[in-house]
Amino acid sequence: MNCQKCKSQRVASVTAKCSDCCGVSLGAADLDGYVPGDMGIGGGDYVEFSYCLDCGQLQGKFPLETTEIEKDILDSEVTEFFENYFTEGYEIDYFNRNRIHQIVEAAKDHDRKFGKFVGDFLRFNVGSRPPLKFPSAQKFVEMYRSNRSELE
Repeated sequence: MNCQKCKSQRVASVTAKCSDCCGVSLGAADLDGYVPGDMGIGGGDYVEFSYCLDCGQLQGKFPLETTEIEKDILDSEVTEFFENYFTEGYEIDYFNRNRIHQIVEAAKDHDRKFGKFVGDFLRFNVGSRPPLKFPSAQKFVEMYRSNRSELE
């Protein structure tokens, strides 16, 4: 195989099995689990890619389509989640650790970045003295978009 950029024959192919222990960061989004199949680095349990030892060019077809890790939850979905799990004006104090875990997992099912935000939101605000109250759904969306987890 020749490098698609510089035509060198010094193209290394890498294959590794990581059994759902892959970590990927892309901007503010993080992924822990299986190798994403839409990033040109393999998929499932396997990391697979080729690169040129002369120029460093990754081999493959680029640019790639928007990947799953880059997609973001819609404002309407954030609002719906808020309305399903929280109530504006109620004290945030009433969640136990098990319920917090369930809520965070439900948020992650929508979007990993959103799941991290909900986890941070609950961690920063549960147990405050005096007890804090849930904001409006609109304020919650604004907090998510600005990546601000702490209530004022």
